Formats: sequence, C-alpha cells, structure tokens
Amino acid sequence: MNRSAIRFLLAALLALGCAVAASAQQPRFIMGGPPRFRGLDVDANLFITRQGATLAAYDIDSGETRWTYEAWPFPDLYLVEHQGKDHVILFGEGEKQTKTVVLEKASGKICWERMERSGDPWRYGMVLPDSDWFLLHYARGKSEGRQAEEGYFLLFSPDGAGRYRVPEGLRPQEWREEGKTLVLTGTAKEALRLVYWDLGIDTTRDIGTYSDGLYGGRLHDGSILLYRYVKDKNPQTLTVVDGDSGRLLRQVTLPEALGAKPEVVRGGKAVLILGENEDRLWMLDPAEDKVLAALHHPNHEFLLESVSADASGRIWVVSHDGEHHYFLWPVEKGAVPRKVFDRGPFFPGQVWKVLPPHVITLTRSKEGSSTLHAINFEERRIVAVWKPSASRSFHRMLPCASMRRCAVMLSGSGAAEGRGGYQWEILEAGGSEALLKFENAWHLALSPDGEYVATQDTLEGCTVLVQVSTGETLYEFPRFEDYWSSAAFAKDSRTVAVFAGYDAFTVIRIKEEGITETPLEFPEEAGLSSLCFSPDGTRLLSATRGKAWLHDTLTGNLLYTFVEPQQLRSEHVHTPEVFGIKMPFVNYLGDLAGNFTNLANSKPELEAAFIGNGARVVTVAEAQLIRVWDAGTGRNLHTIEPGLSNTRDEYGHMRNTITLSENGAYALAANSFDTRTTLWDLTTGAAAKKYTDWKTIYRTMHVSDDGKSIYLAVFQSLYWLEGR
Repeated sequence: MNRSAIRFLLAALLALGCAVAASAQQPRFIMGGPPRFRGLDVDANLFITRQGATLAAYDIDSGETRWTYEAWPFPDLYLVEHQGKDHVILFGEGEKQTKTVVLEKASGKICWERMERSGDPWRYGMVLPDSDWFLLHYARGKSEGRQAEEGYFLLFSPDGAGRYRVPEGLRPQEWREEGKTLVLTGTAKEALRLVYWDLGIDTTRDIGTYSDGLYGGRLHDGSILLYRYVKDKNPQTLTVVDGDSGRLLRQVTLPEALGAKPEVVRGGKAVLILGENEDRLWMLDPAEDKVLAALHHPNHEFLLESVSADASGRIWVVSHDGEHHYFLWPVEKGAVPRKVFDRGPFFPGQVWKVLPPHVITLTRSKEGSSTLHAINFEERRIVAVWKPSASRSFHRMLPCASMRRCAVMLSGSGAAEGRGGYQWEILEAGGSEALLKFENAWHLALSPDGEYVATQDTLEGCTVLVQVSTGETLYEFPRFEDYWSSAAFAKDSRTVAVFAGYDAFTVIRIKEEGITETPLEFPEEAGLSSLCFSPDGTRLLSATRGKAWLHDTLTGNLLYTFVEPQQLRSEHVHTPEVFGIKMPFVNYLGDLAGNFTNLANSKPELEAAFIGNGARVVTVAEAQLIRVWDAGTGRNLHTIEPGLSNTRDEYGHMRNTITLSENGAYALAANSFDTRTTLWDLTTGAAAKKYTDWKTIYRTMHVSDDGKSIYLAVFQSLYWLEGR
C-alpha cells in the first residue's frame, strides 16, 4: 500500500471516529412569535428586539440587521434596562445555569460573559453612564411583592472586578451621575426607604422614607420622582423630592389614570406617562406640572421600554398595532409616526406540535377560548385555523395529513361539576362549529385523510367507527368495560384496528360493498400502550407492559411476540405512608441496588413502532431502553442503553424523553436533568450524533426520517438543529 493510500485510510478512519463526536452546535432560528422591542437608541440609529432566543439590533432607517446574538441554550433571554450609551446587558436562564452577557451596542461584540448556578435568583444589571464599568446584582431570593433578600454586587471594570455585599433589604435602582454612588430602595414600615450607597468607601446614607412606595427615577435636575398607583383613582399624583436632602419639593397631578410606571427620559427634561389602556401617552414637565405633548392612537399600544432621547433632547417612543407592526413616534404636538419594523408573518401563540413543514400553534384568549393555527413554516403562511368550543381546557390535538381537519381533546361538560370526563371535537379548517362531538371520550383516532374517526364512550363502554362528513356510525364494536379502547388507522385511511379488550381485537376495512372484519389473536388479558400499522398496512404492531405483538392483518394470526426481559420501574412512583410518615425506601430499594426494580410493577411500559419499510421493529421501554427486532424472525438485533440520567424529581418522575422519527429509523434520547443528548441510528444500533450542551427546556421535538434534521420548539419559537 502506497503512502497516499495510507493517508487516505487514516483520514477515513479519523472521520469515522469523529462522526459521533459531541456537538456544541447552536440551533438555527426558523420562525417564532412576534418580536418584542427591548431597546431604542435614536442617536445610534438602531433598535433592539428579542424573538425567541435571538436578540437582534436593526437599523432604524433601512431595517437592515446590524447584529444578532443567539442565547441558546438559554432561550429565556431578556435585556436589562441599561443606562450606558455603548453597552447592553443580557441575562439568559437555562435549566440549572444562568448566563450573563455584556455586549457592545454598536457591533454586538461580547465584552464579558459569566456562567453560574441558577437558584432562580432575582437579577439586576446596569452600565455606568459613559464608561466601561458595569454592575451586576445577584440576590439570595426572589423579589415577588417584596424587596430582594441579601445578596451581593459584582462591579467590573477594564482593570478587574470587585465584590460588594448588598445592604440587607435594599435593591439597586440607578447610578447618580457623580462618582460611584448608587441609589438604593427598600421598605420601612410599608413606606419607601431611599438610600445612597457610595461604593468607593462602601458607606450608605439614608435620604428618607415616603408614603409613595415606588421609585420612578432621577430627573434632569437631580431630583427624584416617586409614585404610587392607586386603582380606580383619578387623577393619580407623582411626588418629587430633592435629590440631596430628600425633602418634599412638589406633588405632580397626572392627566389621567396611570396605567404603568412613569418613564423618566434620560437626556430629556420630561417624564412619559402611559394611559391605562396603553393607547395614550403624555409627556409631562414635572417642574412646571404641565403636559408638553400628548399622543393617542386607538389601535396602537405605546411601549415605554422603547424610549430614547436624541442629542437635541427630542424624545422618541415606539408603538405597535394588533398586527405586530411597529412605529416610531416623536413625542410632540402633531406627531406623525413611521413604520420601522415589519418582519412578519409570525407564529400566533405557543407551539403545540411540529409536523414539518407544518407547525401547530395554540392561543388562548382572556375569556378562556382557544384557537389553533396550522402554519407552513417553509412557505411562511397560515394554512388552517380551528376554533374549539369556548371555555374548555385544551389537552390534545390530532390533525389529518392535509391539515383540512383535526380532532381536539377538551375538558368534558361535567368537569365544572366535578365529574371529570373529556370531550373530543372534530373541526373543519375555517369552520365555525364542530363537525362532530364525542362526550366522555378518552382515546380517539382520526384517519390520515380526516374522513373517519374511531373512539370510545367511556360511560357507555362502546367503541364506534364514524364517518365524519355524514356523521353516520359505520361499525359498533363489542362493549368491554374493563379496558380502555385503543385504535389506529393505516395510511390508506380505510383500514383501522380497534382494541376493545383482549377478546375484542379487530381489524376493520371500509369498502364500497361494506365493512369487513378480521379478528386478531391476543394471548393475554392486558391493555395496550401502543398500536400502529406497517407502511403497507399488512401487519399490526401492538405493545403493553413488557411485551409487544406482531399480527398479520389479513389472516389475524399472531406472528411474533417480542419480550422485554429487563425490569424497569414505572415513571410514576407511589411512596407509601406509615402513620403519616413517607417511606420512600420501599420503592427506591431497586434504585439503591442499581437495577431500577419496582417491587409493585416490574414490567415496563412499551412504545413500539416499525422501522422504515417494516422489516424491523423498535420497542422503547419506559424511555430508558431501546431494542431493535427483526420483524421476519422475531430476533433481537440491537439493544441500546441511551445512558440517560437516572435522577428523578420530587414527584418520582425520571423525565427521560426518547423521540422517534416517523419512520422509526432514528431516536433522540434526552433527559431534563442532563445536558447529554444522543441521536441513535436504529438500523445500525450506533450513535449518529452526540450533544453535550443540550437543554430540554425545548418542549416539542421532531426528528426527520433521514436523521439529518432535528426540530426544537419552545413557546413561540421553532429551531432547526443539524442531525447526523
């Protein structure tokens, strides 16, 4: 073998060895909900928005993107209110860590970042005006209706860092312009306590206590604005106190009920007041107690987090309409707004299902009604809208392949009376009323074309096959009250399997000449946890605790039984009590021994699916163990132990997730307590890709059939992550 061939072979082996190397790749943002304005700087000609885990700065005039910052794997990103001209501070919170980042406003360049354990602390940050110094505050407890508990400050500069203990019961508000003096606030006998803290000599000076219990900010002359919003009081008042002595200077009367905190415009000699409905804005001169300008638009909401004064002292504010268009206003008489941002369309509501190229989102109104949208994210358009019955809690949804129809599961009519129960509705896209309703139903199956539905009335105990367009009952299965029914349709939408009990397992075929039925052999008294057809509809795979069965749908014969030999404890753990004392060791005895044995239930719940064309079968036991079987011989081909964390939460839940691709060829294994996630190739039994910084804050996941694409969703955002 010559040297070139050897080098080629070594390179190939190296590439093979790196094929499953751990990946720290960040997901790519695809589409999300409407962006939120997080900052405005008119002099710098930019505004900053957040969309999902993406922070972006745009040019006001052109709308072009200046820079972006991806907060993954900390998608709960927010921008801290900043005073500095040149920097912004971000906080992003993951499952167990908090990330703090300081960026250059003009370029998005990272100046400083910090990672630390997250105990869900109250957080605060600020940039010193016109300097490279910035300060972070980490409190030891939440600030929910009370002042933050004792914590510490971190003060950073180009030359290093210092650590300062926070005076107990106080929180930082802003810097005074001179030196390193902070304005702190706290409470004293339910009144606002105002304190100055000189970090240079680490001393505090109390200014006074005031009945107006909220801090509004420092005015241009150094005085301090205080306020207290009183519901249903009109007019509201503001209080102005001397910035050095703390003595009362004046009371300022507001033109209308205050809807949000007043915004002291830095660089301008004014205060902005937002009306209660957020469609009115006043600019007030607190020195003379008079309105300088007023803005009003019945279809807009003004955003006080997006206010800026330019070099001349002219003040600007942003508003948005109901269609998520944003407008820039000069706060002056006769103001004419201009549209500055339009990046639609957006996801309305929370991402509920990912079915590429479609995403299903759910929105809930203040009145309690729900609306479902099906969005083609590749074409960036809404393809279907469904409106379930009002005032019902939403639980599940099943769309048909064309998105023409869907089935939704709602709380039943008896839920309000404490009787429980669920209701299924079959909805037509764009329709105002449900096509069909099924009360007291738990399980339901909708055919891929949306034309047929199989479901069980849990009170009556009967399972029916119904044609959606006519409402006609085509077949009624034998009543069997001891088991929940399960049903699944084949891809042809004309073949359906219904399990209504161990002696009532049937495959139904809908033909022009009528209904044909094929009873299936079922050897045990057990309920089903999984049911699906092979791609050609000739075989049926069912699973329950510890076993899966493969049936021939034409003859009804049982072909193979796949047995899971391991004992894996159920996800839900009951901890017994003796004389009111919980005895966890009874159920956790197996954990201590390392074999996860559940003394009450040793047979794991199985999920089963076909792989590819149906030549192989995969079973997943309790989201902990994966096996691949030969569908022709019943032989176990691969056993995969994903190596997920065994840690359980306080309720005994292990929180493992194994997501199969639609064709069963790939499995994504993750755990909420762990950052390690693996994509498995089930045809070979090998790891296709590993991720070391995974965060399962992503609520919805989808793996493509070829394993090359992983779709992640969190709240209103969809991301793409490279697979194998």
